[in-house]
Amino acid sequence: MTPLRLKPTDMRIFDLLLTSVSDAGISSSDAAEVITDAAAGGTGGFLSGTDMPLWAFFMMPQTWWLTFPMILVIGCAAAILSLRLIDEVWMWKELLVRSSLRLFLVHSGAMIIASGFILFWGFVPAYFSEWWDANVFIHICSNPFGSIFAIIFVLLAIALAFVGMYFLDFRFSFAKHKLEEEKLRKLALFTALFSAPYIFLIPITVQF
Repeated sequence: MTPLRLKPTDMRIFDLLLTSVSDAGISSSDAAEVITDAAAGGTGGFLSGTDMPLWAFFMMPQTWWLTFPMILVIGCAAAILSLRLIDEVWMWKELLVRSSLRLFLVHSGAMIIASGFILFWGFVPAYFSEWWDANVFIHICSNPFGSIFAIIFVLLAIALAFVGMYFLDFRFSFAKHKLEEEKLRKLALFTALFSAPYIFLIPITVQF
């Protein structure tokens, strides 16, 4: 079996996740096994009965086979529902043909950026990262509602994804559709609103 080799940035993510899940009540050995299994390419333990924050899925390429199809389905479903809200549901087939790939690219990028936003603060100077790990990150990985700071950071991540989805959907995903600008903006707004990663708020104790 090829030994697992982690880059320095991977080690930082590994340490943060290991600390958070251990403090959430999972033994260090079980937590390490879960995270190394996911990093090595396995997902059996990671996806079955293990408490892990959902945003972590978007930062691990080994789990993208699961998250990317989900992003595609949610994005297309949100766009079709949005068409209904603006009384243009008749063009749903055209939307799927012309915009599904663009929606997928935009929303996948937004999810990854939002997840990266959560992890970013653990890489800043030590005096802040220590406070971040103890007061925010642990709660984000277990139950965001356990800390007002965790709630604020998760909401900021969701807002970041929403804003990115809205502007890029308006300017890129739906650019080929001949709709009035007002309806096009509403289509982008509703699609982003329905597709934003609210799952980041779900406590890990009820995810699986």
